[in-house]
Amino acid sequence: MKNKEIEKRISDGFREMTPVYNEELWKQPVKKAEGNELFLRTEVQRKTLKLILRTAMAMACVMILSFGYWSITARTFASVYMDVNPSVTLKINAKEKVTEAIAENADAEIILQDMNLRNMDIDDAVSIMLDSLIRNGYLDETHHMLLLSMECDNREKGNLIRERLSAKINESLMTQFGKATVLDQDVDSDDDLEEIAKENEISIGKAAIIARAVRENSALNAEELAKLSMKDLMARLYQEGADIDDYFEDMDDYYEFINEADEDDIEDFIDDLNDDDYEDDTDDEDDTDDDDDIDDDKD
Repeated sequence: MKNKEIEKRISDGFREMTPVYNEELWKQPVKKAEGNELFLRTEVQRKTLKLILRTAMAMACVMILSFGYWSITARTFASVYMDVNPSVTLKINAKEKVTEAIAENADAEIILQDMNLRNMDIDDAVSIMLDSLIRNGYLDETHHMLLLSMECDNREKGNLIRERLSAKINESLMTQFGKATVLDQDVDSDDDLEEIAKENEISIGKAAIIARAVRENSALNAEELAKLSMKDLMARLYQEGADIDDYFEDMDDYYEFINEADEDDIEDFIDDLNDDDYEDDTDDEDDTDDDDDIDDDKD
């Protein structure tokens, strides 16, 4: 078979496969685009991308606002520790609203029983706490000492809150009993203080005093001191020779300002710490020595 014959058969075969349409297709006029379809497709893609970007930015803004709201209302800005014998921890946010009230021991559970302090101003919460302490007999005419401790990353703001609450507590106790002993301090918690507080069911504030006392006098026992009320604890430390004035910054000036006290009143306050339950044994020793001297004179 010759080449021409082979080419003719192949050509005829293609025509048989598309007998009509091949000619018609070639005859069809070419339709021009009414617009720039490529541009339109690109513009749609751009609009879609912009929508996605706007949605992502809106979601980011919501997340930022939510974090800001959380940092102001839910995040712990400061911790306020109150100790008498009950030990209570009040956590507050940047708006000075209570976010959590924690009973550190069984006595504190009695104080916080049926209370809902959440979202309450710290000033109001402290007032309610004082009423409960008085009502349950933890504060009275003979037991009017309270330790107020403040932990806050913003030391300046924390000091203002502590001083305001301290003055409020002092005024309330003075009104109730005519006497008030409010000891206040700034604290910085660490692993050691948290361990002491947890093991002995006390606040970080009371743990800070006990840790310092034990550090200065190794004869003291942290577990034993933790069981004492604040009045008895301070009396015990005074008898052990602890420099109480050094435990609390500007304590003398504070009492002179709040109670309009003179130096004699301050001395009386320190003497009041020397509770009868912790009388110095040196008195007995002196009496024994005096008896021995009398016997020697008789001989």
